[in-house]
Amino acid sequence: MHKAQTPNKIKVLYIHHFGSFGGASRSLLELINAFPENAVEPVAIVARGNVVPYFQKLCLDVVTVKGLSLFDNTKLSYYRGKRWVILLREILLIPSTFISIRKAKKKWPDIDLIHVNEIPILLSVFFAKKIIKKPVVVHSRSPQRNDSKSVRVKFVAHVLNKYANAVIAIDKTVFHSLPKLLIPTFTVHNGFTASSAISTMTDNLNAYFTKKGDRMQAGMIGNFYIMKGIYEFFEAARICKERGLEIDFFVVGENPRSAKGIMGRLLKKLNYAPDIKTDLLRLTNKNNMDDCFHVFGFTSNIKLVLDFMDLNVFPSHINAVGRPVFEAAFSKIPSIVAIKDPYDDTIIDGQTGICIKEKDAVSLADAIEYFYNHPVERKQMGQNAYDLAVKNFDIVSNASKVLDIYKMVVQ
Repeated sequence: MHKAQTPNKIKVLYIHHFGSFGGASRSLLELINAFPENAVEPVAIVARGNVVPYFQKLCLDVVTVKGLSLFDNTKLSYYRGKRWVILLREILLIPSTFISIRKAKKKWPDIDLIHVNEIPILLSVFFAKKIIKKPVVVHSRSPQRNDSKSVRVKFVAHVLNKYANAVIAIDKTVFHSLPKLLIPTFTVHNGFTASSAISTMTDNLNAYFTKKGDRMQAGMIGNFYIMKGIYEFFEAARICKERGLEIDFFVVGENPRSAKGIMGRLLKKLNYAPDIKTDLLRLTNKNNMDDCFHVFGFTSNIKLVLDFMDLNVFPSHINAVGRPVFEAAFSKIPSIVAIKDPYDDTIIDGQTGICIKEKDAVSLADAIEYFYNHPVERKQMGQNAYDLAVKNFDIVSNASKVLDIYKMVVQ
């Protein structure tokens, strides 16, 4: 718990849109936890879900909200075809977004700065600037669409240029995907602290992670989304078993959204809120994979999982490097990432891991087999990954960079 505000503290209102604990929430919480003492007084607006207790632990106070309205124009999940139905949900969340920010202003009249935790929370950028009338910093955590001819891209850029004071991209891939902005834009990597309060709030891991045998352990960590490549991972595991490779595979996470109410049922019918966890268990049984493919639930004690695994797999469809890659690197674990032409600040193909084509289970299986057959190279790539992570993802250094941005915009 942070101490009471001192005159030199910057009181920051954090706005976080997703109720399920995941990469975006963990990255923000790690940042808050790493600020120097008496530098920042955090308060937050948070969507209801299992993430709330983590914000309550690290922030002085929290306003919870049913949900925050989004305008998603990221490269992977921008609106098209049936996805336009999702926009209806965001329209329905406009009142709760407005009310939560009004409530925050009344609850904390001495806010110095607003930090919005992702570009799609675009309406919150507008409401926060109009209602609270303080500087706004926006985090960009996913590659954006940046087609200069797109009306939606121009709209996002207009809102950011008019109502935000700075944008922080989490890596070079995200930075170069941003639309043309007239406001200061920075690249500040995320960070990881294995022994932080975030990592020790739960201890619900299966004993599986404390009894490592001789078989190679290949893992995938994160909430269960189709776009994370989770089905490609299962298919690659099936292929590896078919090839006779003695490897154990596991996934750690949860379904991020429940399909409640009329809107939830509609999204589920359109396959935008699938029960992936149940489906994985079904596939595991159907393909006689129970002996080598294991499905585990959510845990915040990710360090125990990382120290157990030999290989991290991130076969997402977003053409970007996710948080599990550098988290694994801090445990000297190399990664397989589905990405084309990556920047060298996150993964170096053949040195810190292997890059493959997206949505290609055979290529993923081939990469897993390579690490299986080359344990010396696997260990060396893990060391290289660690060196790169120490260079770019040191949480103390990166928190200091964000604090400098705060100071710049509140002057």
